[in-house]
Amino acid sequence: MGDQQALRLHAGFLDALAALDSRDQKRVRSMIGQLSEGEETKGVRRHNVGDFVSLSASMDLRVIATSDSNGLVLLHTDHHDEAYRWAERHSSVLSDQGSLLAVLPVQSRIVAADSHRGETSHPSRFAALPRPVADLLDGIEDESEFIETVAALSPEWQEIALAASLHETEAGPPSDIVAVDDELLEYALRLPEDRWRVFLHPRQRFVVDAPLGGHLLVKGGPGTGKTICLIHRFVRLCSDSTGPQPLLVGLSPASQQAMKDACTTLGHSPDPQLLCAVQDLPLGRDELEKQLTEHSSVLIDEGQDLPVDLIRNILELLERGSSIPPLFIAFDSNQAIVQPSGDALGRLVKFCDVVTLRYCYRSTEQIVTTAGGLINRLHHDYSGGNHEHSHHIAASRDASTAGTITALLGPEVVVTETPLGSMQEKMMEFGTELLERQDGSSAVVLVAESPEVFGDMKSKLVESLPDLNVLSPRECKGLEFRHGVVVDLINHGPVDPGRITRTRYQTLAGLYVAVTRFRHSVSCLASPGSPLLAGNPG
Repeated sequence: MGDQQALRLHAGFLDALAALDSRDQKRVRSMIGQLSEGEETKGVRRHNVGDFVSLSASMDLRVIATSDSNGLVLLHTDHHDEAYRWAERHSSVLSDQGSLLAVLPVQSRIVAADSHRGETSHPSRFAALPRPVADLLDGIEDESEFIETVAALSPEWQEIALAASLHETEAGPPSDIVAVDDELLEYALRLPEDRWRVFLHPRQRFVVDAPLGGHLLVKGGPGTGKTICLIHRFVRLCSDSTGPQPLLVGLSPASQQAMKDACTTLGHSPDPQLLCAVQDLPLGRDELEKQLTEHSSVLIDEGQDLPVDLIRNILELLERGSSIPPLFIAFDSNQAIVQPSGDALGRLVKFCDVVTLRYCYRSTEQIVTTAGGLINRLHHDYSGGNHEHSHHIAASRDASTAGTITALLGPEVVVTETPLGSMQEKMMEFGTELLERQDGSSAVVLVAESPEVFGDMKSKLVESLPDLNVLSPRECKGLEFRHGVVVDLINHGPVDPGRITRTRYQTLAGLYVAVTRFRHSVSCLASPGSPLLAGNPG
């Protein structure tokens, strides 16, 4: 590979690399470094395998790649036999210009060979897709093979194929092939922990690259990339804009700072005037309209906790046809612990496109499973005792974002039942263990029914362990940590779950928010009757 040939990564390559152990990852990363510098020597041997080429990262490790008109694309990596089996089970589809469009199951290669029939008397059902892909799909008659082939396409192409939006939809370039420059590659090689920050999943890239002319609501559970999509889109708009600049809005100063740091991670230092917290936005409708129209786009995080008056004013502006700029609002109704604005956000749907993200790239399967149990019990065990409470609780629930999926594995979530009278002693014990780890960012999240209980417990904990990061669910919104402790200080006494109040429900939802702040491990101290204990061995 010469210096003029670009290096790119297929989204599936990152997953395959993350599945290797740390020693093998290091070997593959070393080989990628050589390739990025045009040094395809020093033992990087080539062998043809089906449509692809095998590159040797060691005596047993192989990287499967292909060359197209734009350069070299790394597709998969594994040990010799498994890597070759993968290559034999897959095939590539190239555009008329020779660029890689898709990597598909091997049976599609046979279909594709017979599908280039030239001009036909009727248009393809899949005319919105590139011709080679459309021809391939037209030639598949078996339903299961069709589904398998469509599943291998990037998500936006999946939607086009399945919905057959022939007359209104045009396909852009495939989003599962990511161009790599030197700076991006250097960052990407610190896999797997930080890969999601730069290398967007295809569905996320679809959100980032969505047309700029309309309003967009992005839904998703914790860790599905809502905020990072918002950051990527903000950075893109800042670099593309020659006129008014976009505005980035966070829920709190802490989340605002986290978004600023994320922008820096992506190589962009945002103008401080383009970042603000929700409380900095005017609540008056006319004043709000004036501020919004000064920007090319307005990107808002944690939309489920926006003040209801703010959502109401935005709705009124949209309903009267105001020329406010495109809105990009990321939210998850299940995390509404500050404001019950989920219902108001639902009314925005008639003015906005909606995209739902389902894959979690932050938390381990064990954490996602624990959180899933919590949200399931919140959805089924608690309802309001009157119309107002029932209405607000219903607005804080969304089944479509409750069932996230993750491929990350980690230690088991430890849940320890602890009477409230013994909670302080146990908090000290767990907090000390957390500090002794000294292996990355960590926090203790206290979930209490009142600010007084939270403040009292926090002061006692910090007095003994001043270096400990202690937060409430509200304070940790928009933040994440590698390891942590969740402390359930809620009195789960004789409360009728069918007569729950809105405030009580939001307190319980704080447990869900707290557990989902962590990437790798979390220990929970649960008071008797806590939903954390249901189905858990203790």
